[in-house]
Amino acid sequence: MAVSDNSGVHVLLISYPSQGHINPLLQLGKRLAAHPGVRCTLAVTRFVLAQSNTPSTGAVHVVAFSDGCDLRGYDEAGDEATFLARLESSGSATLDGLLVAEAALGRPVRAVMYDSFLTWVPRVARRRCWIIQAQLVCMA
Repeated sequence: MAVSDNSGVHVLLISYPSQGHINPLLQLGKRLAAHPGVRCTLAVTRFVLAQSNTPSTGAVHVVAFSDGCDLRGYDEAGDEATFLARLESSGSATLDGLLVAEAALGRPVRAVMYDSFLTWVPRVARRRCWIIQAQLVCMA
């Protein structure tokens, strides 16, 4: 296990995998990461990461999680209900693994910010004893 630097805060920003949801969280992450002692990680789905021509993320680290539709995204699910069920099921498991992995690397997540469409994220965070959670409803 890596040695942890507890002098700062690691913020995990989790985006809904759709146009118009990712960039606002990325921009927020850049602003947060500009402060001393703040590490920001943006979590997007594997499909989104594979499809993107990732713009400069600056000091924001980007990681992928599974929405259960890693090959073709939403089209793989066929309908909204199936997609959302897969997103919650696979997303919960892979985000939990991400939180464990970051802690094992000495970068424990101290705050979780998530898109308002991802109502299951607080349950994942609570399982790992993180009590600081923020739901991103609107960014103008």
